[in-house]
Amino acid sequence: MARGRRRKLHFSQLYSFACGRSKFDVDHSQIGGPGFSRVAYANEPDCFEAGILNYGSNYVSTTKYTLATFFPKSLFEQFRRVANIYFLFTGCLSFTPLAPYSAISAILPLIVVIGATMAKEAIEDWRRYQQDLEVNNRKVKIHRGDGTFEFTEWKNLRVGDIVKVEKDNFFPADLVMLASGYDDGLCYVETMNLDGETNLKLKQALDATSGLQADSGFQNFKAIIKCEDPNASLYTFVGTMEYEEQQYPLSPQQLLLRDSKLRNTDYIYGVVVFTGHDTKMYHEESDKPAHARTSNLNEELGQVDTILSDKTGTLTCNSMEFIKCSIAGTAYGHGFTEVERAMARRKGSPLMENEQSEENYEHPKLAVKGFNFDDERIMNGNWVNEPHSDVVQLFFRLLAVCHTAIPEVDEETGKISYEAESPDEAAFVIAARELGFEFYQRTQTNICIRELDPVSGMHVEKSYKLLSVLEFNSTRKRMSVILQDEEGKLLLLSKGADRLAQDGREFEDKTKEQMHEYADAGLRTLVLAYRQLDEEEYKSFNEKFMAAKNSVSADRDEKIEEAADSIERDLILLGATAVEDKLQNGVPECIDKLAQAGIKIWVLTGDKMETAINIGYACSLLRQGMKQIIITLDRPEIIRLEKGGNKDAFAKVTRLVKAGTGKVTLGIGDGANDVGMLQEADIGVGISGAEGMQFPMLYQEGVQNVLFSWLRILGWMFNGVCNGVMIFFFCTTALQHQAFRKGGEVVDFAVLGATMYTCVVWVVNCQMALSVSYFTLIQHIFIWGGIALWYLFLLAYGAITPTLSTSAFMVFVEGLAPAPSYWITALFVVVATLIPFFTYSVIRMRFFPMYHNMIQWLRFDGHADDPEYCQVVRQRSVRPTTVGVSARIDAKVSQLGRRVHHAVHSP
Repeated sequence: MARGRRRKLHFSQLYSFACGRSKFDVDHSQIGGPGFSRVAYANEPDCFEAGILNYGSNYVSTTKYTLATFFPKSLFEQFRRVANIYFLFTGCLSFTPLAPYSAISAILPLIVVIGATMAKEAIEDWRRYQQDLEVNNRKVKIHRGDGTFEFTEWKNLRVGDIVKVEKDNFFPADLVMLASGYDDGLCYVETMNLDGETNLKLKQALDATSGLQADSGFQNFKAIIKCEDPNASLYTFVGTMEYEEQQYPLSPQQLLLRDSKLRNTDYIYGVVVFTGHDTKMYHEESDKPAHARTSNLNEELGQVDTILSDKTGTLTCNSMEFIKCSIAGTAYGHGFTEVERAMARRKGSPLMENEQSEENYEHPKLAVKGFNFDDERIMNGNWVNEPHSDVVQLFFRLLAVCHTAIPEVDEETGKISYEAESPDEAAFVIAARELGFEFYQRTQTNICIRELDPVSGMHVEKSYKLLSVLEFNSTRKRMSVILQDEEGKLLLLSKGADRLAQDGREFEDKTKEQMHEYADAGLRTLVLAYRQLDEEEYKSFNEKFMAAKNSVSADRDEKIEEAADSIERDLILLGATAVEDKLQNGVPECIDKLAQAGIKIWVLTGDKMETAINIGYACSLLRQGMKQIIITLDRPEIIRLEKGGNKDAFAKVTRLVKAGTGKVTLGIGDGANDVGMLQEADIGVGISGAEGMQFPMLYQEGVQNVLFSWLRILGWMFNGVCNGVMIFFFCTTALQHQAFRKGGEVVDFAVLGATMYTCVVWVVNCQMALSVSYFTLIQHIFIWGGIALWYLFLLAYGAITPTLSTSAFMVFVEGLAPAPSYWITALFVVVATLIPFFTYSVIRMRFFPMYHNMIQWLRFDGHADDPEYCQVVRQRSVRPTTVGVSARIDAKVSQLGRRVHHAVHSP
């Protein structure tokens, strides 16, 4: 169906932090001082003052090398590797009389290996350079004077330039927003490239500049922006704009960050304040999320010992569904969560889902994204018959108006969709709509809903004057709005409230009990409350609140919180919501596979303890019978840390695990609070989907260091020494006292050396062939081609003039090839040397198989698809699995075995 035209909305009063023309009443001496020295001369990037500042260009480079630094820097990288240092040392020794081989035979292979690696590095860096070219040469409209805008490349932008960015384009630098296609300077921004969040964010220009909606309006525009210096904080920005002899405070609401995208807005105008590497959260390694920019990553992936994963948006979908609620102490909603199903499986008590499915079959309903609620007591207007219908009405009315969501109306179909700042908020607004309280319009000062009138039984339209929005933050953990209804009453509606009045706790005990049950079921809960305000109280609050918002001092945030706290008190409890964030498809199976591979898994979450434990069972991270150690810290400093919502907590945990284990760590996340964790881990992965492993046992060989343990390395060294001794003595014994050719000549050192080296080439390549489990064309080319290359080398080197080839001149054509004893000796020595290695391999594979040997047996016996047979083989793992579905199967088998043993041996 074609999408209709979207109605234009006006939002100049939507946010209480929209700035007016009032002058500052607070100290803003920080601007211009240390850390706040950035100055942008809007529309005058060529002025004398701007030239003195000499800010960097907007050109961004993510390459590792330049033409001048490639050779020294790349060589340094190559010789940081111990193997290359070893071969360099042996190459240097080859120039001394101590070496039994020529210098060229030692140096040439080292040059080839290092040259190939450097070529690979050069190719990868060239690709990064190509990506940089594409980004730096993107086009954007820039003001050229006289009110005209022309296209230019991103790399040409300078601090102070005014640019025009159009719908669905990326911002070319960090901009201070001046105006947009909306009358009141509002725009939608997608920041997925920066913080992984897919929901749109609202930005708004200052009222003083929001009227500049035409290109011609910038012909004589002049302003001076003073702000903080470049930093990596995405969520903070402090500055001022001097415009028409007045100063206006700037906040993050006016800042548009590079690589975020303009959405649902025709265009915006902005002033460039940060360029190139000065832009916020710029990071070379994460310039292209979920894109491997170097093949060296493969070397790290095989050694991962510990995975640290965020929960929300990584293990879960971050797509909330309204599933249950508690209103006036009564629990509503009959749905089952994934955690409840997992709990039922643990206890062996299946849920009564058959009855539920039968009921749903008799009364089918269309699926609504974000709404999975079912309870006839309050659906279809039946809430009017509930004992506390007035509380139910106010509960859903709060959900319909206490938010910052924006309705989008399709004028052809009349269908309303919502743009919300978080999945939770979208789920609340949708739930209110589905239960009869439809939010459909927002104007400059009003918010409008349609709701059922319990007296007339008709749906009526109600309009509320929107006075203030107190946004959610991690310290208060609340979001509130102050409204004036049609009767003139002032109402404070709050989500996340925990500051109840003494006479507002009527349903507190029952609500708390039901919230604990919801948390046990893995649901995210939020308390709803309200109170009525008098005009004097609101007036006093508003003066204090606006003064805090206009402040640019260091304690600005504290002043805002203090003002909000002064009004968010003495609230009356209505109830609580419960939404579910479902697990991503295949999460339990994936965790099980990783556990079978011997990888340790940490899930980092800010959920309540009970919720975290139950989600652990649902995703197969925990199992019944597993020993649980719960550590709680309730010291004052820990409580303050939790209150502050420390965004570095995940990074600190990652650093602790990394330092404590000394092993390779991998961090997985999808949002801004995960960035520190991804940067701290050895490998950081931005989520874009992943598939499970077919044979996770194979990975244990890497994690447990089975293939590269010192015992294994010493074993290979011993094997090499034994092979060398056998080849030497077999060859010398076979050729020592024998006539080598028809003329009776005996072998010289050239012939003996060439014969020995022929045997070495054959033995090494045949041992490789015996070690390979699955042959491909590549293996065939390198193994058998390597042997053929030796004979080609003998021919080519022997054909070189004797001054260069010395004793090797025509050694193969005239000395080796015509002599039957050369071929017989080579065949005998190779077979005799391979027999011990072959015998050892057979015994180890048959009686002491490694993980890849177990897989070979599974395939050989034709049981690769038989889960029971695979389970028997898997139980022979060196390290027992302690996590996941397979661990639970192991536990059940073990328990059953103990019961049988007890029954047999009991009297």
